[in-house]
Amino acid sequence: MKPLGYGRAVAQPLRQLAHRFAFGALVVGSVGLMIATRFDVVPVTDLRTAIADASTPALELFSRPVASLTGLTDRIGTLTDLAAENARLTEQNERLRHWEQVALRLAAENTALRRQLGVVPDPEQRFLSARILADTGGPFVRTLLISAGARDGMARDGIAVTSAGLVGRVIQVGETSSRLLLLSDLNSRVPVTVETPDGAAQRAILAGDNSPRPALAYLPPHVMPEVGARVVTSGEGGIFPPGLAVGRVISVEEGQIRVEPFVDWRRLDFVRILLGTELHPEGAPEVSPALPVAPAPARSQ
Repeated sequence: MKPLGYGRAVAQPLRQLAHRFAFGALVVGSVGLMIATRFDVVPVTDLRTAIADASTPALELFSRPVASLTGLTDRIGTLTDLAAENARLTEQNERLRHWEQVALRLAAENTALRRQLGVVPDPEQRFLSARILADTGGPFVRTLLISAGARDGMARDGIAVTSAGLVGRVIQVGETSSRLLLLSDLNSRVPVTVETPDGAAQRAILAGDNSPRPALAYLPPHVMPEVGARVVTSGEGGIFPPGLAVGRVISVEEGQIRVEPFVDWRRLDFVRILLGTELHPEGAPEVSPALPVAPAPARSQ
């Protein structure tokens, strides 16, 4: 019978030999699996698929609590955001209701005064809406292609606007599309008025220079508007209607005045094209009868 120490003496070298070659065997096995996977060896692919199928129920079981917790967290965050948004919109709605009442009162007052004075009503503005198809500009041009042309009633020098303000004007009209020249283009010149510190409105020209913020030109040297002053179209030249919102003065540096347009060029999807005016005589107020003129007293001879 062999002594007990004999088995230990034999097992020790075998264990050391296994430890020595285990790392190499794992590396060779990993490389072999990578090669087999790369070349889609059928047995390896089937084995991987079987392992994935077998582990799917366990993965789903463990992922459900995590997904539920994530969904609960998202819902809590959404409810918090909705509460804040609701409070903000409620406050804004109250302010808008106040200004709605003010606007209605002023509109009624304006209508009454116009009727008393026999003012001819403003001509009705014709317009059409179009989608922005493409930004066809480049380093030296700032233009947009829109989805309305001659067959839709488009005309050259139509004025493009949005709810925010002035965008530009139509410079080319095709059968089904047209091209807009933006305010920022080097060739754009728009007659405007700008608020001055004394409350007056000073006339100037908004000159594009291919930058996002066009400059004000032809202002008198002694006139220097403040930052934040509002800029609107003046109507001079007969192309741009008066009173269209353009932007605000953003900087006054070294005599150069820059304007930040109200329109965000990056978020333009649709524009409204103003196509001129039509006056409807039937809508004009009745002319007040002339007051009788008293006869002049006779001169004594």
